[in-house]
Amino acid sequence: MKPSARRLRSDSADAAVLAMRNAQLPELQPPDHVPLRAGDEPFFRDVVRERARDEWTEATLAVAVELASVMRDRRDQQVLLDEEGWVMAGPSGMLRKNPRAEIVDQLSKREMALMRTLRMGGRSLGATDKLEPRRNLERAALELVHSESLLA
Repeated sequence: MKPSARRLRSDSADAAVLAMRNAQLPELQPPDHVPLRAGDEPFFRDVVRERARDEWTEATLAVAVELASVMRDRRDQQVLLDEEGWVMAGPSGMLRKNPRAEIVDQLSKREMALMRTLRMGGRSLGATDKLEPRRNLERAALELVHSESLLA
C-alpha cells in the first residue's frame, strides 16, 4: 500500500516526486459552480499556489475564489484611499476620516478571516508548521518546471 500524500514526509523522495508531478499539472481552476470575476485571476493563482496541490478540495477552492475577490477589492479600495487621502474635508469644511478607510478595514478583516479558514499564514494555526515544508517543496518544483519551460 502506497502512503497517502497526507502522510508523506516533506524530506522524502516520494514527496519530491509528488511535488514535481503536481508542478507539471495544469493550474488549478475554480469549481464550475463558483464564477471567478474578470480581474481576480492573478489573486486566485497567488492563493492556490500558497498550498500544496493535494491540499485543495472543491470547497476550499470555492473559498479561494472568494478570497481572491476580497483581495482585489481591498487593493482597488486602497488605491482610491491613497489617492483621496485618509483625511478629507466634510460638508462644513471640518476635517474627518475618509469613509473609504472603513471599507478598506472591513475588507482587510474579511481577507484575514478567509485566510484563517484556508489555514494560510500565521503560526497560531499550529498544523501549518507541518505543512509548510511540503508547500515549499511544491513551490520549488513549480519554479523548476517554469524555468525549464522558459529554456525550451
